Amino acid sequence: MYASEVPPSSTLTCRYPSGLTSTSWPTSPSGLVPHSERWRDVARASARRERVIIARATQLAADTYQIFRPLLFYPGRSEHRINIARQVAVYLCHMSGITMYSLARHFHRDVSTIHHAVRKIEYLRSDPDFDQFLDEMAQKLDNPDFQPPL
Repeated sequence: MYASEVPPSSTLTCRYPSGLTSTSWPTSPSGLVPHSERWRDVARASARRERVIIARATQLAADTYQIFRPLLFYPGRSEHRINIARQVAVYLCHMSGITMYSLARHFHRDVSTIHHAVRKIEYLRSDPDFDQFLDEMAQKLDNPDFQPPL
């Protein structure tokens, strides 16, 4: 039936293959309503975890490469050592479980640029010295005593 054939006073009910109607469809797989307090608490905790990991990784990269931390978030082009420090920070964040889309948003970059940074650092890990350097940075990042200013 086409929309032009439906009389204006009638209402349509959407039926899904399982027999559920549009009014009985669950709101989420976990049964949480998206606007409930519990859902917001989970989202806030996840966002805080991302911010903490990004702050720790960027501070570690800035300290290692001896640059000012806010330069890592500058949206334009930068010097080579700032770019390498940003790529290392992005790689460490990505290895900590943060998605490339979140990293792109936090670092003011396109997702393809974040993907390039991760691939470049993975390529550079073929050098044993750089691989050891990154392993040491990852251990420092996991150390609970390392607390950068948020």
